[in-house]
Amino acid sequence: MAIDHAGRAVLAQELKAKETAAGLILRHATRSRAAAIQAAGIRCREVGTEGPGKSAVNDWVVKGAPATDFRQLWAYVAVLDQWAHERDAHSSARTVGAVRADRAHWKQLWENARRQSNGVQPASADKPDLLRLGRPAAGFDPVKELEVHPAIDTPGRPSDPLPTYVPRSHDAELKKVATSAEQASQMVILVADSSAGKSRAWWEALQHLPTGWHVWRPADRTELLAALESGPSIARTVLWLNETQRFLDKTREGERTAASLTSLLLSPERGPVLIAGTLWRKNLSDLAPRTDDPSARSPVTALLNAAHIVRIPESFDTQDLEALRPLARRDSRLAEAMEHGATRITQYLAGARELLARYEQAPPEARALLDAAADARRLGHVPALTQTFLRHAAAAYLDPDDWAVQTSQWRSMWFEQALQYTSQPCRGVPGPLAPQAPPVGAPDEVPAPSSSPTTCCCIPSVLGN
Repeated sequence: MAIDHAGRAVLAQELKAKETAAGLILRHATRSRAAAIQAAGIRCREVGTEGPGKSAVNDWVVKGAPATDFRQLWAYVAVLDQWAHERDAHSSARTVGAVRADRAHWKQLWENARRQSNGVQPASADKPDLLRLGRPAAGFDPVKELEVHPAIDTPGRPSDPLPTYVPRSHDAELKKVATSAEQASQMVILVADSSAGKSRAWWEALQHLPTGWHVWRPADRTELLAALESGPSIARTVLWLNETQRFLDKTREGERTAASLTSLLLSPERGPVLIAGTLWRKNLSDLAPRTDDPSARSPVTALLNAAHIVRIPESFDTQDLEALRPLARRDSRLAEAMEHGATRITQYLAGARELLARYEQAPPEARALLDAAADARRLGHVPALTQTFLRHAAAAYLDPDDWAVQTSQWRSMWFEQALQYTSQPCRGVPGPLAPQAPPVGAPDEVPAPSSSPTTCCCIPSVLGN
């Protein structure tokens, strides 16, 4: 069929070439024009518009008739591009700049096809999203829903489960990320070890999001993948991926998730989005090793290497501690952290609560050891107690009835088991009974507990009160 409109003719010609490259097959279950239209409809709903109909797409390809809404045409083209990429094993992922240039090219084709189309009005302004994931940040409970660590309880503390926030150098960077979220999709990962304040820093940054943004925390990788591949609108949404290694790993599903997130970031018509992640330092090193070895490259590695990494200091520096001081006068939890946490303020605020929980959940032998140590402190013993002292003192706290039903192996190992339980670090702070560092000049090796009467344990004051 001849087309006497130059703009329409070019549009039809390029669409047919796209369909050929994508490998469309008539009446094929997953690679037909009907399947591409369905996939385009999903993308359209994510940007707040209706998907294209079958007859409309047929008119685009056969007659070069322009779509009423460019977003419908671009969604269809994006699906064809994705399928063409999947067919070519040697093709590489396109950059954001390449995607934007391609979108501008198709926008020009669409405008040229519309110039002599009488009665066609310009595309309407962006409509509100028909379907949205998540909800505004103000509607979240950060402790119950976003895994922000609650703080310790202290007499006279404020009613808020979160302590007064102390802004630090990385917070200015995160505020900039949040306030500029409308400009482009991006992935930002906060990196630090346990209880360094990663999730709390993100929560504070979300308060600076532009009006109308949502926050969505997928329950697991399955829910995330479903939304990325066929779900409702993700535009103007923060994807809350705390403990990002739960979503991205070296499994096939982890690689698939990484590929879907990469596609999201490279699809401007689906955004803008902000992927807010957190990782421990070791997790980042494992998932995104800095190496020239091609075998180590993967979709997960590529995604994380392209992400904006913000490293959070594990300790408060002098400037941070000065900022903390006036706030501690109004929040007793901060005051206690200043007194007992040294420079690891956030770890103390989160970890001290866990130390108490560990005591409450301790097995009988560990509870006996902790009770003996706490009573020793109350009776005036020094904070450093030898293992010989603790072994004899804790034995008096064991329940005779419980002892009677235990095996001979348990009876021979109860103290070692108790010490192992009580010495494990917890959210970045030492365990309730932490082995003391050997004196300067002592051997590097610390003898086994059963043969080291001089090895000491430090008891935090929070467990001696």
